[in-house]
Amino acid sequence: MVVSNRFWKFCFLLILGIGQIRTEAKPKVQALTEFEGLQTSFYSEVNGKLYLSLKYESSQTRRSKIGFLKFAMSFLEIQNFRASLDLRHAVADGLFSKWNDLLSQRSIRYATMEPIEITVIDLEGRKLELRAGRGKFNSEGQLLLWQKVFLSYRGQVESLRRTSVRFDKDKKALVVDGGENKTIILLLAA
Repeated sequence: MVVSNRFWKFCFLLILGIGQIRTEAKPKVQALTEFEGLQTSFYSEVNGKLYLSLKYESSQTRRSKIGFLKFAMSFLEIQNFRASLDLRHAVADGLFSKWNDLLSQRSIRYATMEPIEITVIDLEGRKLELRAGRGKFNSEGQLLLWQKVFLSYRGQVESLRRTSVRFDKDKKALVVDGGENKTIILLLAA
């Protein structure tokens, strides 16, 4: 069976036309403003156990407005954010890398989380829990928590005005600072 040149030209133009339609039909990422739910988990490369889990119910981008003025920058609002970190199975360098990658994204640096819950299991298996009405990263790379902050660790539950969470690369530790001599340093596995 001989296929004519006209047939091949038709097929070529058809494929080219479909490719053009597909490239024009792609939605722009900037147009997405709402996301419903996300859950992601990270497992240890050493033993395969879960060491980090992140989950939220929904997120929306909002343009800030003061009076009649509208800012050009959109801010991300994340609802019902939950994070769980097991330091027994996490490697310090991997956590520092993930933390820095997260902070390098401009949308995350200006995001607010309402409410926020963080659970950390230390190297000895003890649970530290943080709950707050609001959370946000600051320019120094700390996660700030405020609005009815509750800290539970070693059987003690405390209500704090503000709390910050940060990684200290020199000490290879996660530092929770509740102010007024309420600093907790959780060492990471090397």
